Amino acid sequence: MCCVEHQHGAFFPLSLEECRMLLGTATKPNKFPDCELPNFVTGAHSGKEKGAAFRNPRYNIRISSINAGDLLPLIIRAQRTISGFEKISGKLKIDICDAAIFMACGVINLGGSTQTTTIIQFANQSSIAEYLRMPRETVRRRLTRLEEKNVISRFSSGYVVNDLDMWLRLLRAFL
Repeated sequence: MCCVEHQHGAFFPLSLEECRMLLGTATKPNKFPDCELPNFVTGAHSGKEKGAAFRNPRYNIRISSINAGDLLPLIIRAQRTISGFEKISGKLKIDICDAAIFMACGVINLGGSTQTTTIIQFANQSSIAEYLRMPRETVRRRLTRLEEKNVISRFSSGYVVNDLDMWLRLLRAFL
């Protein structure tokens, strides 16, 4: 299968014949004559170009070769992740940013644990913001909202996840 990626990240599948025409390997005239062909199309294949792509500067698209067998399991997993997140976020009334902060807080809380010992470490605003690469002010506001929902608690040393069962369900939804 061949896909065209638009500049905004949307993928559009093409038929095998359209792929061949786009890559210049078809017997019919090429629909996109100004495409820059990569080495694997022109014959200098080194074996490293699996999933290689090339850009068409005129249309600002990127052509990718994607194996449909590799794509289907990823789509199924993404559907399960989204439906799992929807169930949990509906109960907590949180969005994806709140969920990421909630998960990061739990990861930092339990990060020092081993298989035999559970060690709880406090997560502060700065460590969560650095972990997620989010602005500290955003993290602070969202931590306050999560605290109001009673899923985390604030202590002088930082934040701790209150509802470990909810945190584990959210974690499983994303895994």
